[in-house]
Amino acid sequence: MPDTAPPPIQLRELEDRLRSSPGLRQKAAIKAAYEFVGESVKLPDRFGSGAVRLGDDCAALQTADGWLLFAMEGLIEGFVNDAPWFAGYSAVMVNVSDIY
Repeated sequence: MPDTAPPPIQLRELEDRLRSSPGLRQKAAIKAAYEFVGESVKLPDRFGSGAVRLGDDCAALQTADGWLLFAMEGLIEGFVNDAPWFAGYSAVMVNVSDIY
C-alpha cells in the first residue's frame, strides 16, 4: 500500500502559515491596543487601592458591594457576518467559560 501521508511541513513554512492566519493577525491588533497600558491598570478608588494585573479574557474586581465580573471576547469579523446568531451564542459561551 503506498504511503498517502502528506509531505512533512518545514518549520519555516509552518511559521509562515501561522503568521498569515486571520486569527493570529488579529491578535497583533489586540496587542497594539494594550501596549499603551502596560502590565497593570490603576483602578478608580471605588474599586479599591492598588493596580490590577491585566488578564486575558476575564477579570474579577472586588468592589464595596461584592464583585464586578468583566469579560469580553473578540470575534473574527467574517464569522460575525456569516453566522451572527451563532457568533453571539459562541461569545456568550466563551465568556461564561472564562468567568467560570
